[in-house]
Amino acid sequence: MKRQKSKTSPRHTEVEKTPADGLSVADGEFVQIRTIFTVLFALVLLAAISTRIYKANHAGISYDEAMTSFRYCDSVERAMTSFDPKDSSSTNNHILNSILIHYAGKYFRSYEHYIRIPSLTAGIIFSLCIAFIVYKTIDGAALRVTALALLCFTPFIFDYSYLARGYALALAAFYAEIAVVIWLLSHRIAYRSMVVPIVVISLLNFMAFGSMLSSMLALAAFNAVFAGLYSWRIIREKRGRLKIIAINLVSIFAMSSGLIFLLYRGMYKNMIGSRALTKMNSGWHGWSSLGDFLNQLLIVRVFARGNNFGAFVFYAVIALLLAAIGLHIYRFVESARNKTSRRSRGIDNPAAFMLLVTAAMFIMIFVYSIILNNSLGRLRSQVFLTPLVLISSVIILEKFAAAVRRPPFNRLAYAVVLLLVVSVTLGRLPSFRRFDKYSMTGPLVRMLKAIDPNKKWSMGFSEPMGLLYMAFRYYQQFGYNLTFAPKKPPATNPSNFDVVIYRMGRQPEKSLCIDWEYFSDFSVAVTINSALPSDKVIINAAQPKD
Repeated sequence: MKRQKSKTSPRHTEVEKTPADGLSVADGEFVQIRTIFTVLFALVLLAAISTRIYKANHAGISYDEAMTSFRYCDSVERAMTSFDPKDSSSTNNHILNSILIHYAGKYFRSYEHYIRIPSLTAGIIFSLCIAFIVYKTIDGAALRVTALALLCFTPFIFDYSYLARGYALALAAFYAEIAVVIWLLSHRIAYRSMVVPIVVISLLNFMAFGSMLSSMLALAAFNAVFAGLYSWRIIREKRGRLKIIAINLVSIFAMSSGLIFLLYRGMYKNMIGSRALTKMNSGWHGWSSLGDFLNQLLIVRVFARGNNFGAFVFYAVIALLLAAIGLHIYRFVESARNKTSRRSRGIDNPAAFMLLVTAAMFIMIFVYSIILNNSLGRLRSQVFLTPLVLISSVIILEKFAAAVRRPPFNRLAYAVVLLLVVSVTLGRLPSFRRFDKYSMTGPLVRMLKAIDPNKKWSMGFSEPMGLLYMAFRYYQQFGYNLTFAPKKPPATNPSNFDVVIYRMGRQPEKSLCIDWEYFSDFSVAVTINSALPSDKVIINAAQPKD
């Protein structure tokens, strides 16, 4: 008996895809669309890495970077023992970063920005980990691309993933251990191999905490979620859960703590009760301080609300997030009440893991800042939270769009989510030449050298720009002929110096400024009093509008 052939040719079979894929299309067309978005995803990742390399090379060295280089990077011993409890700036010694800068200087000192080599390398690793996490937690091909762009090009995250500080190293380590657990969820291991993730996570804990003490809350959140809820889920065999949880908790804590003690043994006594920590905690006021902190970290540093469209995007995202969270809570309660299978409410997936780590970090922040009344430090100290919140928000919004089943509303919901993510990304792209006003140092010294490479340029600073001294001093080791004013320059007599740097708007009237438009991006004005070689200089002049 012959089997009857299907009347519908496989080539034209309509396959219903998830709402995240936007449209229901034929298999062949669907594969083509996914391939296009996969290529776009790779291009966004390549752009994220290449722009970090470009900015690390072109943006000038900042005050904090230069100070770290001068004070803590002469030797490994100096990096591991330098902490003055009376000097609040001692917190700039991010130990592992200082040690790596020492070795970078040992082998790559001919490169002007050698102090950024360790952090830039970590920033590239961080970008790769973020790309992996996004690929595993976001289902929609188009939304993956836009989510990756959002996470890689949010300025607050972008800049701290290449600067010669400990932030980039800690970010790379923290998101690497998240990526490891996500990979293990789909590549479960044998019970006897459980030691491997324990060692890997312990080493990454050590790298993160050794680079940034403020990673403590992020690490506590991750380790609690992993050990308590996922350590036994990555094991193939069915073994006692409590036993696996206990082994992971004790082993990771003991190994991480031992390594961290060895690193900080030369300074931890000075760090406890230091003036810097006391000063930070004295200005912390519970709920009001926490609210302002989170507003600055998660709203001001992410959303561009300077115009009507930016404000609309912000309120639209918040409204949609609240609606999505409300819907998810309602559906979870309903499934529990109706005794729906655990599978439908399971957490054995990367998206659930990310949401739980994010929730756990908020709990840690609440306990630390409200119950214990401790300061969270500077905004940059909790840079780890920003990517967590962004990726969790995209996950929640995508699940919200997926919950809309009826066409064409499912397509509309997905399109709205996609448009909002794109709008947030494009509304606040990073500058590829400026980090802060201090990053004008590199471009200026290169300009002066191009004007007259043999001249020794004397530089003065107006009172608000005095910290530039340290950053310019860094460039002297590379053959730039610079001399400097005293720490408190006589701003009333700028003619004493070849170049005087002012905060924008404070320069004398009718002064001649070097590349006004370029340096205005750094909020500074660079005035010049020296005679210029006419055969080497081209001056672009413009009449001010007022």
